[in-house]
Amino acid sequence: IIDDEPDVAIVLSELLEADGHATTIALSGEEGLRAVQRAEFDVIFCDIRMPVMDGPGFYHALAKLRPNLASRLAFVTGDYLNPRARRFLDATGCPTVEKPANPEDLRQLILDLSAC
Repeated sequence: IIDDEPDVAIVLSELLEADGHATTIALSGEEGLRAVQRAEFDVIFCDIRMPVMDGPGFYHALAKLRPNLASRLAFVTGDYLNPRARRFLDATGCPTVEKPANPEDLRQLILDLSAC
């Protein structure tokens, strides 16, 4: 889970852990990149808008560093209607969950991405 808002990351982590998933929280895109260099992940949830390295920056760095994980990336955002964010999301084809995240949407997304 990559989100610069600790409260959002914790709530998302608690939702996933209640379903039996182990989670790792990174509070920045840079911290997220360090995490993917050290470990394997079945699914990565990333916020779109963050300071320094935002979601698009993380996506492009991940695609170069660990291209196999780019297909397991989903974005969690409250900025879905922003035209710039919409163009980026459409171009990547990465699934998106709007904040606040619905637990059922998260469950389905994990199933879909785990199959990749």
